[in-house]
Amino acid sequence: MPPAPAPLARVGDAVITAADVAAEAQRLRTAGQSVADAPTVLQGLILRTAMLQEASTSAWVNAPEARRERENLQLSQWLDHTLQAEKRRVTVTDDDLRAFYDAHAAEVARPAMARLAILHRKSAARGNDASAEALRAALRQARQAYLDAPAQATRDGRIPGFGALAAEASEHATSRYRGGDVGWLEIGRDAYPLPTAIVEAGFALPVGGVSDVIETGEGLYVVMKQDQREARTVPFDEVAATVRRRLLRVRRDQVEAAFKSNLLARTAVAIDAAQAAALTLPEAPVPQSTPPGLVPLTRFNRIGQPMESASDTAPGKEETE
Repeated sequence: MPPAPAPLARVGDAVITAADVAAEAQRLRTAGQSVADAPTVLQGLILRTAMLQEASTSAWVNAPEARRERENLQLSQWLDHTLQAEKRRVTVTDDDLRAFYDAHAAEVARPAMARLAILHRKSAARGNDASAEALRAALRQARQAYLDAPAQATRDGRIPGFGALAAEASEHATSRYRGGDVGWLEIGRDAYPLPTAIVEAGFALPVGGVSDVIETGEGLYVVMKQDQREARTVPFDEVAATVRRRLLRVRRDQVEAAFKSNLLARTAVAIDAAQAAALTLPEAPVPQSTPPGLVPLTRFNRIGQPMESASDTAPGKEETE
């Protein structure tokens, strides 16, 4: 057998062959980079190999953060060729979609919903009958103002619900500046963001209807039903894309769970139970209320100069303008 040819180049203990040069040229072309000639490619490989050898002996390469970055890169590439490849092979057929739709008709149905708006005033202090009556009178007045001129209150429909009246007559923080509109509520749910009595009164109204003043433990309300949607079965074609995404997500989650389970099953793992039971975590640092180097705004006088605190001011020293 003839002796093996001498290596094309040596860089420390590393060997570079003609095949390495050809492979590097192909990689560069695939990446869209220009390739001048073989000697240029060789010099690039020599420089890269020399830098890698130098990096491997540096103190930085063994630093925890550097090691973690290398491990993360290795894991990412490995997972892309294993777990992610398995997940990409997951499919959902049209028959799968139809079977799921037929078996879960209730899940893909649209429930009945109503869109409500409210005016709300907080309850008066206990025993203050005059104040309570004044609150009721104010809500009745706002209600009547809406009923007398709904187009004016809503700026011809540009503001939902009770329109601009809600900003003046309601104390409900999240809705008063949008006409009292509390959005669409699903009929038949167990809990709502409003008192049950108010929601049920709103559901019972006809579309466009406005209740009288209703008193609850959380204050006084007037409720309006702005709109309503009846429950309906959604056609298959309308939900097919959503169902496909859901099934793909479920099946890919199953693939990932099986991947992790199988990985641990074929890996020898031993945990010292006593040490594990005694494990504690270091306490998280408490964030500073004022960043270092910044002075709270309350410590500035009106001409923009820092003011000394009482503890910083010497006895008898007074600030002058």
